[in-house]
Amino acid sequence: MDDINISEITNAIFDNNEESTVHNFIRHIRIRRRLSQKQVAGKLKMSQNGYSKIERGESLLTIEKVLEISKVLNFDPTFVMEIAHSVDKIDTASKQASEAEDRLEDLLKYQFSQAQSIYLREISYLKKTVQAQEETIQLLKEKIAMLESKNKS
Repeated sequence: MDDINISEITNAIFDNNEESTVHNFIRHIRIRRRLSQKQVAGKLKMSQNGYSKIERGESLLTIEKVLEISKVLNFDPTFVMEIAHSVDKIDTASKQASEAEDRLEDLLKYQFSQAQSIYLREISYLKKTVQAQEETIQLLKEKIAMLESKNKS
């Protein structure tokens, strides 16, 4: 059994923007072994179409089937468990990141709402202050006019 480098296969999958699944890992191992789907299917005593469905993730992979495939493709079946565990960790991290993003978005919306409320209160206060100052100016103008008319008399 020659060594399969998990990192190399993982990198190949990510480089091709493929979903990180056991099915894709099995496909990449087959390709590295330079075997066709038809050759692997023949050794598994199944149709090429049936094997193709396994690689596309359209067929449920049982432990027995993984063991058969591991014998044909010459890899340690625990390798698939490592992959499944890695995929679970990636899925969990992705879910946690998504939840954190949602919480951050909610927090930003709340902070924006609070800032907008403060801004609107400040505008209202400033408008009232300007109106009061304009009324004071008008009263002062009236007093000046009254004093000027008294001075002329």
